[in-house]
Amino acid sequence: MLRSDHDYQLSAETIRLQLDRILQHPEFIATERMRNLLAYVVEETLAGNARTLKGYTIATDVFGRDEDFDASRDPVVRVQASRLRQALERYYLVAGGDDPIRIDIPKGSYAALFSIGSGGKADAIVASNIRAEVVEPACPSVLVRPLQDCTRNPELAYLGTGMATELAIELGNCGDLCVMLYANEPEGGPTPTVKPDFTVEGSVFAHGTTIKVIVQLVSFATGEQLWADTVKASLDEADLLSFQEKAATAIAAHIGGGEGIISRTLADSPDRSSAYASASYRAILKGYTYQHQVDSESYLAALQALHEAHQADPGNGLVATLLALLFADNISLEFFDLEQTPLEDALGLALEGTRLHPSNQFCRLVLARVLMIADDLDAAREEVFAAHALRPDSLLFMDVIGYLLTLLGEWDLGERLARNAIRRNPHHRQYVRYATWLNSFRQADYEAALNETGWLRGFGFFWDPISRAATLGQLDRAAQSKKAVAEVLALKPDFAARGRTLIHHYVKDPDMQGRLIEGLAVGGLLLD
Repeated sequence: MLRSDHDYQLSAETIRLQLDRILQHPEFIATERMRNLLAYVVEETLAGNARTLKGYTIATDVFGRDEDFDASRDPVVRVQASRLRQALERYYLVAGGDDPIRIDIPKGSYAALFSIGSGGKADAIVASNIRAEVVEPACPSVLVRPLQDCTRNPELAYLGTGMATELAIELGNCGDLCVMLYANEPEGGPTPTVKPDFTVEGSVFAHGTTIKVIVQLVSFATGEQLWADTVKASLDEADLLSFQEKAATAIAAHIGGGEGIISRTLADSPDRSSAYASASYRAILKGYTYQHQVDSESYLAALQALHEAHQADPGNGLVATLLALLFADNISLEFFDLEQTPLEDALGLALEGTRLHPSNQFCRLVLARVLMIADDLDAAREEVFAAHALRPDSLLFMDVIGYLLTLLGEWDLGERLARNAIRRNPHHRQYVRYATWLNSFRQADYEAALNETGWLRGFGFFWDPISRAATLGQLDRAAQSKKAVAEVLALKPDFAARGRTLIHHYVKDPDMQGRLIEGLAVGGLLLD
């Protein structure tokens, strides 16, 4: 999401006007390759595809290379990108010095960055990665500063800027943050023209063959450090572009999204969250709170807030998506009267979210979940794969992707992504453990499955004891299974009558359904 409080507004229209202005300059008219490359990266960035702008796609889409393109043998993209950066620098030094908008391609990235130029009376760089339009400050804003280069190595000088760019793009993909990026700060750092709510800053060090990146999240108003971490890699082993990408996605997983530090801080602090005028964002926070707690009280609070926000702000795709998720959860977990949340409404809201934010992973994954409930498994699978393709290495939703793919029978890939998310993302969603439990159960490795259930305590809904009861039943531990069955019935007294339907909402394979029901029967729970 873009934010601009400047005299001259950043929008898709004004950015395209600036692009045309540059392309009409004699240096660019004379070089077709440069023209094509600049136009391509600008349009892809405006379309929300900054994260997928890689050397391979540029080589095939812009320069007509074959599918077997190998950057190590053919440097066409690196060479042309370097020439483009130099040409843009020359343009803004002379002909474009008074232009209202700057377009830059920072080192370490192929994505375009748009900023207010000297003719626009401002100096803040805005990370354009979700929507190229001006919006009101209806959500928290984050200023990402280029990381300070402390390496004393000219070959690593670009790494701090490149990582900041990558991080701004990744945070922008969360969909619930206004992200800004400062570039080329003078000594001491400037005072931002637009004052953010949070800043991300840090330093890059090199000791021998080791790269060390230190990053912190800070409250802009108070200077309070909310979070800090260190990422390391070996220079001997690391591809620097790959390293900055992986480090950025790991950092973003700590900071952004419903599980990140910002949303958790605001959800836990009414005084802080009340500072945002947007009822939509306050409703989104309630939706996140429900996802953390998964209980009837937080469900009702989120449902009311999101319903009101959707009526008042129908163009907010994240609100529609979270409301669809609430409807889907009520259908599959049966908190309240099902007539209040019909499947058709859930599907309509989920489709609305993806229509408004087609490049948002979360929106696509919620749509996939609703399609699963509707038993349209092929369409659900397509949505999950589409979400994965948007940002394959991102940790923000890798756990959800692994979870859903497992439920859809993509066992190997689902398990791999789920395990990777658990290993790399300290803020992974705990329910991803249902995927690892289910895969062990599928393989009849019931001891391993039982170990996985140990991670599922404390959710407060019936799938926790179901997983234990069914697994213990398959291990012929009837007495222990009966205790877990008693927990199921305490949480869902009518489970004997509703169990087959509830199991089917999540477990689609008939054989797996049968083994779960068989395991529950050992514990004395016989389903109608």
